[in-house]
Amino acid sequence: MLATLVALGLAVVTALGLARVQVDTTVASLLPAGDPTVVALGREQLAFGGDPIAVLLQSRQAAQLLSGAPLRQEIALEARLAHLPGAAVVYGPGTTLNEVDRSLQQVLLDIAAERDALVARQVAAAKATGPGAAAAQQAAAAALRTFDDRYTGLLGSALRTGLPTVANGTLGPRLFLAAGGGGRPAFRWLVPDATHVAILVRPEPGLDQAATLALVRGAQRAVAASGLPLRSAIVSGYPVIIAALGHEVTSELPLLGGLSLAVVAAGFLLTRRHRPLWERLVALGTGAAAGAVTLAGFGWAGVHLSLGLLAFLPIILGVGTDYPIYALRQGRPRLIVATAAASAASLAVLAASPLPYVRDLGIGLASGLLASALLGVGVARLLGPTRTAEAPEAAPVAAAGSARLARAVLGGRRRAVATAVAAAALAVAGWVALGGLPLDSDPERLATGLPALQQGIQAQDVLGAAGELDVVVHAPDVLTPQLVSWYGRAQDAVVEAHGDQLRPIVSPASLLSWLGPDATAAQIDAADSLLPPYLTGAAIGSGRSEAVLSFGVRLGSFGADAALVHDIRAELPPLPPGATASISGLPAVAARSYELLAGGRVLPNLAGIGVFALALALALPRRRDAWKAALAAALAVGWGFGVLRLTGTPLSPLTVTLGSLTSAVGGEFAVMAAARVAGRTPRPWAAVVAAAATSIAGFAALAVSRLAVLRQFGVVLAGSVALALLAAWLVVATDDALRGARARQRAHGGQAGGAASPPPGPPAPRRSPEMIEVEA
Repeated sequence: MLATLVALGLAVVTALGLARVQVDTTVASLLPAGDPTVVALGREQLAFGGDPIAVLLQSRQAAQLLSGAPLRQEIALEARLAHLPGAAVVYGPGTTLNEVDRSLQQVLLDIAAERDALVARQVAAAKATGPGAAAAQQAAAAALRTFDDRYTGLLGSALRTGLPTVANGTLGPRLFLAAGGGGRPAFRWLVPDATHVAILVRPEPGLDQAATLALVRGAQRAVAASGLPLRSAIVSGYPVIIAALGHEVTSELPLLGGLSLAVVAAGFLLTRRHRPLWERLVALGTGAAAGAVTLAGFGWAGVHLSLGLLAFLPIILGVGTDYPIYALRQGRPRLIVATAAASAASLAVLAASPLPYVRDLGIGLASGLLASALLGVGVARLLGPTRTAEAPEAAPVAAAGSARLARAVLGGRRRAVATAVAAAALAVAGWVALGGLPLDSDPERLATGLPALQQGIQAQDVLGAAGELDVVVHAPDVLTPQLVSWYGRAQDAVVEAHGDQLRPIVSPASLLSWLGPDATAAQIDAADSLLPPYLTGAAIGSGRSEAVLSFGVRLGSFGADAALVHDIRAELPPLPPGATASISGLPAVAARSYELLAGGRVLPNLAGIGVFALALALALPRRRDAWKAALAAALAVGWGFGVLRLTGTPLSPLTVTLGSLTSAVGGEFAVMAAARVAGRTPRPWAAVVAAAATSIAGFAALAVSRLAVLRQFGVVLAGSVALALLAAWLVVATDDALRGARARQRAHGGQAGGAASPPPGPPAPRRSPEMIEVEA
């Protein structure tokens, strides 16, 4: 009764925890919170909003969205976008034109007021000197001629298109379009050409995955309901791609989890037919429960899971179901938990990764394996040991013929040593190749299959960019003459060196370019007060303590982004005293993630294998078996990296941790097989091959994912299991062959020396296959 209540309580707690699980593919899942790049991005977002969501609208006719009723509808759309939950600020041609109109009207009022004030001052001054009314009028007329000479030409040029009002149908095209129909450089980020306009929605800082996705969907609904005469409409940008990636992870989780469970169940039914059906179902259910309990733990802890979540369930279902079987077959609890702990220890090495999504995968898998072992032991104690008769195993051909294969491949001692040396040399070559393996960091390949990525590429063809890279300047006053001059030189230097990779969007240099190269402090202050805060706020923070030079960048590999960020830092001119600059934006975060991932590959992989070996050596009574397992894991990982090099397959953010993963999912093979071979169990490799087949079947479920990075991960991990099985066979068979050769040599030497052979004793007790499997 007590056990039933405990099980029901655990089920309820697990279900509630699963309901609390949340997915996060935002910046928080890419870099640790204290990383300088993340800190800089947070400061920039507080001042200017997050990386923009671009709403790209294409009209049916040239300049159709820049005047008349479509312009008014566009202004209404921008207003709706600005009121969406999670939107910090919206920039669009409609609102920009409206703000420019207000500024121009205010300028006209200011000029008229100044003209009237000038007349009044001149008349008052003339009267004060006493020459009479006529002289006062003459002085006023002279002052007006000077004033009008200065402003009449300017106003005539500015007002040739009519009064500055949105109702004026010629003002919008004149403001945004150049003579050839292309967008003017100052406003190309809003109007790239005559048939396209872009509305940029900057999210609030620190927006989580769910809120970002809601903002993107809200923008899509607002565009659909706008009534604009559109040929096409695309909502794109880095936040859109990231939100789509998070949604894909969430939606694929039940599919991949259910498919993994079905595939592993089929593997159980096909490879463990000598087991009772109820026992196989209990073992499968226990493994699935371990995965659910682990995910529920993340939910209760409030930890948002990242991309690694999709890889978690296939791995835990493929590997974690073995431990309940061991426990149900008269298992020794300490040995089972110790074996699981060794695998968990190798995965725990990933917890030291600076990247949250790699760390989450390691912690999740380590916790899942331990939960599987503990639940298996607990279920076995509740049900009691099973002592079913051991039926002949229908072993696979590779397992049934393992002895013949060993004799054919290894033969005598010399051939065994030569084979071992050749295998080790291949593994060393693979380990050496690890440092030169390319890291697949191209978003177009990592997120292939997502419609949001394709739409982002389409928008990039029009806007010339898909993301935003920013140079953020901090100073007590970012509008001093020295800094305003620096903005122009910095923007020119960046564009001159990288014009094929980026294009300027907005900066203080572009907003104040009409002042000329040698503007004074008074002129800058006057311009700042004249320009609409709506426009200046895109590049100058409130309080004038922050400024940003925004550049649009194309979708490219994170490695290229890292090189670009490095070059820009070196190319920026020296800042005036008291000012600092940093490079920010989501491309900068992705570049930093690449740098952390690309550095130090060999040591973390070796650490995973070393921790696995040390844990086994402390737990197993036969330390020789622990070193065999470690050697097999090192061989398998080296071969795996060699295969990746030969096939031209780059490392992904997940496969770069192959050392720990291979030790965890395939390291037990050598231990199991060594114990069964030592006990002379018939078909000693049957159980090992069955376990490997079940694991490979579970990993194969990742092949149905729409995300290329997960498909590649499934293939590589399944291949690593096959290599781990081969390495375990080679290590165990070579060790057995060498020990047999030494035993025959000693026996032959004893007979040659004339020593009498010892009398035959009673035969060694034969251990049952059940006990051999348990000791494995």
